[in-house]
Amino acid sequence: MRNDFEKLLIIAAHPDDEVLGCGGLISLLNQKDYQVRIVFLAEGSSVRFEEDGFESEIIDAIKKREYCALSALKKLGVNKENIYFSMRKCCKLDTYPILELTKEIENHIAEFKPTCLITHNQYDANIDHRKCYEASLPALRPVKKNSISLAMSFEIISSTEWNYHNPFSANYFIDISDVIEDKIKACLEYHGEIHKSNHSRSIDTIKTLAAYRGQQAGYSYAEAFNLIFKR
Repeated sequence: MRNDFEKLLIIAAHPDDEVLGCGGLISLLNQKDYQVRIVFLAEGSSVRFEEDGFESEIIDAIKKREYCALSALKKLGVNKENIYFSMRKCCKLDTYPILELTKEIENHIAEFKPTCLITHNQYDANIDHRKCYEASLPALRPVKKNSISLAMSFEIISSTEWNYHNPFSANYFIDISDVIEDKIKACLEYHGEIHKSNHSRSIDTIKTLAAYRGQQAGYSYAEAFNLIFKR
């Protein structure tokens, strides 16, 4: 693994995006005692409820999602001290000032000093995913001795592939053949988010995508990324 990955900062919209997008990479890095920090810019549950403030059942669903994230990331070797949750409303990141989101990312960059940043793809169907990408770009400017040498976006099944006019442009691949089962086990910790077969977010689909990306790069299984820059 290259030194670019010694300190990875993941900017994700919702808990589960980090595992779907780069759970294999997270496992690989923690096996090497590299550092991984995950920042969620929104919660991932309130959109499924009738909106009338944050009532108790919505709060319970959000907390359950956070618990699933802690369990999933523990399986990949991430300590809870490196996981940052948010109560911003799901699928409404476009209602928050983009500067607010960028400042939060910049604060993590200044404190954590990552060598690599991974976030969502700019063409995802999900609005929160696109806002994560948009907010990350200003934080990636090469100013004030920015520590980041590599920036990429990941793909999220049931979002990335649903933009039929701008399909994901995979041009960077990570071999996850040895840790594909780690990724699967972590995904399964997100109860209610993983569905049965013949669904875009099923274990079969997750493995099929990893196998397809692997075949593109000469591996058994891989995670694919779109390179934003390499400095």
